[in-house]
Amino acid sequence: MENKIIKNSIYNVLYRLLNVLYPVLSSAYIARVLTPESIGEVVFAQTLVTYFVTIASLGIPSYGAKVIGKNENDSSKRNNNFTELFLINSISTLICLILYSLFIVFYSGMADKILLIIFSSILICNVFNVDWLYQGIGDYKFIAIRNTIIKIISMISLVAFVKTTNDYIWYTIILCFGTVGNYIFNIVNLKKHVKFTKSKLHIKRHLRPIIILLFATCATEVYTMLDSTMIGMWCSKSDLAFYSNSVKIVRTIFTVLTATVAVYLPQLSYYYSLNDKSAFLKLSNKGMKFSLFLAIPATVGIYMLSKQLILCFYGANFINCVSTMKILSILIVVFSIAYMGGHVMLIATNHEYSILKATIFGAIINIIFNVFLIRNIGYNGAAISSIIAEIVVTSVLLFEAKEVVNYSIENKFYISIIVSTIFMIVMVNICINVFNNNLMQLLISTILGSIFYYFSSLLFGNEISISINNRIKSIFKKGLFRS
Repeated sequence: MENKIIKNSIYNVLYRLLNVLYPVLSSAYIARVLTPESIGEVVFAQTLVTYFVTIASLGIPSYGAKVIGKNENDSSKRNNNFTELFLINSISTLICLILYSLFIVFYSGMADKILLIIFSSILICNVFNVDWLYQGIGDYKFIAIRNTIIKIISMISLVAFVKTTNDYIWYTIILCFGTVGNYIFNIVNLKKHVKFTKSKLHIKRHLRPIIILLFATCATEVYTMLDSTMIGMWCSKSDLAFYSNSVKIVRTIFTVLTATVAVYLPQLSYYYSLNDKSAFLKLSNKGMKFSLFLAIPATVGIYMLSKQLILCFYGANFINCVSTMKILSILIVVFSIAYMGGHVMLIATNHEYSILKATIFGAIINIIFNVFLIRNIGYNGAAISSIIAEIVVTSVLLFEAKEVVNYSIENKFYISIIVSTIFMIVMVNICINVFNNNLMQLLISTILGSIFYYFSSLLFGNEISISINNRIKSIFKKGLFRS
């Protein structure tokens, strides 16, 4: 079982890494071709369509993986659950598509209507977004391979078709393909795992949990996308590009980190359904420790190397992003704690309402601070507002999660992370002072800093690094990915 979780973690990391690494790499190329103004136009239109896609998806992406995971050994129940959720998603997507069409027709604001029309393809194909099925059955290998193929095609297309400052339309089309292409693969591969059924369908039983998760997701999206929306309305489109590019890098790191523990959700749901408290608590504690082991040094590293990251990825025209990224780096550790300690635990134990409560608090806080801070200090105000809101959300999530799990993390574990991070900081500072080239500073600092952190944690007996070390030895001995 542990071997399966590790393999799924690796595949899920690859999948999520590519999902956020592609936008970072593509924006690095785009930053040197398009103007900040046109990039801001694309980001603003993409933000607007995301509101509709979020509503159309309801809470199915999170809820579906849990439901499918509970019935992994019962094909009949799996078929029923899949058919029911697919029908719900189809209806909600159709309704949102109608509303989005009316929005395009009557909307006369600041967004480019051509871009809005192109982005509608993501909403249209949302009905085929059944990643939750593959996550529920643990087929992360398919997800990773599919995603890799699509992202490679997208990156090649980007270089081939986006060559001048006027090619932002092509950029938008390729962005859409990066999402829609995955959905097409989903449907082609679907028959291997499920069959649509007409008998014994009980759609109503899913409505309450997915609606609760919908509100929770909407509240989350409000205080994540509202930043971009407000910046697009109150600041220049160039400012929106600066903020968006900073967020992309930070979210890349966060997504990779959470991918390592996202695969725990189906298994935790399974243990909870069996009322196996011992296995449940053991796995939840391991997931939280793993999150902290990765998130703390990542936060420090991004803060220290913000300048090098911005200059290497986006160039000197985006130097204004550095201060924003330094502020946003704090979100990495906050997000990681909230995800494993709150979202995963509460969804696995059917406490979706607690997530809704936390995100509503966060959305309210975010709106209040955004109105004041963005108007006064611009896009850096949005970054500060996001941190305040996420800290509030994380606090509420952890408080609610106390009802289902009590984490027992020893002081020795924290001390090993802190001391190892200090070793990493020293090494990163040495690399920055020794090398003059930004790229060399970034690469050497990342490599040596990671090595020093890992081996320092081993030296101080950190159980996660010891577990990783043992697993690496096992891979070389018998091969992790042998069928």
